[in-house]
Amino acid sequence: MKKFLFLFIPILIVSCEKFEENDQFMFLPDPDAIHGCMDPIACNYDPEANASAQNHNGAYGCDYSCLGCNDPAACNYNYNNVVGNNDGCLYLSNCNKTYVPDNNFEAYLENEQFSLGNPFNTRGDFISNNNYVFTELLDQESLIIASWLPTVGISDLTGIEDFSSLKHLSIFSSSLGNLDLKNGLNHILTSLSISDCPNLSCVQVDDSNWSTNNWTNVDSQIYFSEDCQ
Repeated sequence: MKKFLFLFIPILIVSCEKFEENDQFMFLPDPDAIHGCMDPIACNYDPEANASAQNHNGAYGCDYSCLGCNDPAACNYNYNNVVGNNDGCLYLSNCNKTYVPDNNFEAYLENEQFSLGNPFNTRGDFISNNNYVFTELLDQESLIIASWLPTVGISDLTGIEDFSSLKHLSIFSSSLGNLDLKNGLNHILTSLSISDCPNLSCVQVDDSNWSTNNWTNVDSQIYFSEDCQ
């Protein structure tokens, strides 16, 4: 009987040690993952990629800027089109663009799904890091800037003033240092929440009194002004 116990106790100890050793590596990134664009028709297709680039260190997926549309009447006409088809042509009432200097914000808009009316389901102009998106497509009603969402890394929301349908804006744990909500957002933005944003103090608005009385769910250091300098 003693021999039987002696034989099995070491096996149990080894098994527990092995579990603890593996457990600490359970949530580490896959060392064999090669992040990149896996769409063969994209301009930046990586045949060696085996993991999407969208969820890797803030990188954003596939770039289709070398494809696009051959029709000069379309807003996304691409004279460098090497494919020779018009499947991706985008026709808007106007082709005005909004300046978006933050590459992370632009990348988020370029890649965000929004409706079947847009061939590539994006609010962008299909050109990565050129700092512009189509104004007419900025029709979001809600926007959340947070470190745990695809909006991670956005530090400048210049361009948000052209979101003509924006009703709800929430900003959490952001390094945002300035915020301009002028251009009529006082009249359409019904809720504003800003928390854990230590670099942000003055928020520029159309009506500071109205904003102070109605947008109260903000960090204590934040104040509203018609002219933040």
